[in-house]
Amino acid sequence: MVQILTAMNEFESPLPIITDNQAGIELQDKVRQEYKFFGSVPLRKGMILYEITMSTGEIKPLHIERNAALDITTGKPVFNSKAIYNPKCFYIMAINEKNAIRKYNKIVMQAMQKVKQKHETG
Repeated sequence: MVQILTAMNEFESPLPIITDNQAGIELQDKVRQEYKFFGSVPLRKGMILYEITMSTGEIKPLHIERNAALDITTGKPVFNSKAIYNPKCFYIMAINEKNAIRKYNKIVMQAMQKVKQKHETG
């Protein structure tokens, strides 16, 4: 074991390692993104809500839980619907999967153009 350790020490770099502080380089912290809830949008008739995972690009229809209950005071049914939200995904309403992909690509291209314009002007 001792022979292996001495052999590894022979491969140490003869040049000193300069740290970021010594070189005068300042590291910028990543800007923290905060998501705000602006409200809910009612699902339009004939539309399907699609969930797009941004890291993998996977697209699938979102399962919406629909509940019905009877209001005791009025005797009329009350309908509730709820979708499970994932903050790492992007949600789009579309008629079919092909249109959802087209809408997503359009939104991404617009965002890229805005970023490009900011870099050119700033």
